[in-house]
Amino acid sequence: MPKYKMRLSNIRREEIQKFSGIYRAPNLNKALLKEATSEVLAAIEPVGKWEIFDYDAKLGHILCKPPISLDGKKVPHRLCQCSKVIIVALSLGEEIEKRIAQRFLDGEFTLAVAMEGAAVTALNQLFSVLEGQMDKSLKKNNFCRVGRYIPGYGDSNTDIAGDLLSLLEGNTIGMRIETDGVLFPRKSMVAIIGVYDKSNKPPKEQNMSLACGKCPEDECNFREQDYNPDIDVAAAIKKYTDSNEKFTIGDLVRKKEDKK
Repeated sequence: MPKYKMRLSNIRREEIQKFSGIYRAPNLNKALLKEATSEVLAAIEPVGKWEIFDYDAKLGHILCKPPISLDGKKVPHRLCQCSKVIIVALSLGEEIEKRIAQRFLDGEFTLAVAMEGAAVTALNQLFSVLEGQMDKSLKKNNFCRVGRYIPGYGDSNTDIAGDLLSLLEGNTIGMRIETDGVLFPRKSMVAIIGVYDKSNKPPKEQNMSLACGKCPEDECNFREQDYNPDIDVAAAIKKYTDSNEKFTIGDLVRKKEDKK
């Protein structure tokens, strides 16, 4: 599994304010944001890894040895039409945590908070860089990806992060899970990304329950709606997406019955 040493030349200022919680702060010192950005860019040592694995959508299993089971229902449901998953680990290194901690100790609290926001923003920007690399690789094989999911999303358990990190040999990029279950270094991320064939494109995420309605697999552990071949899924998606209304197959069945 290749690892990627990465660089970042700038950090989005507006995102820093959002992630640091000072988005609406009155009379915010722009020079402070500039200093926070410079400090973070000088301190981070970004490194990441990602790898593609086969995925059993019926069971919600990542097909490695031994298989890793995705708990809860939300993430497996979002991946219900995926045949593969990408596991990603990304870290900014240890130095940035030391510098932020020192700013707090020195009593420069606002700067320290801004640096926290800048570091989180940098982590997300770098993740987008990795996603760009993935897209190039996937496109060659007629695959696409769905949004990333972090352990702990929805009803999933954070404990799976340790299994995913072990699968990627996260120790080779300085990442580990500490005894309290927290990622180290703190400014790190482990994520799951679903991969599907372009010819089997799933509906928009907000209407993913439709995927159950058009899928005949009776034994799927993550089914949320009964199979109903009579519903025009394409027309339903367009109609209700245009109206920004969230709905389920059950809603469509009732609407159809009401018209009889």
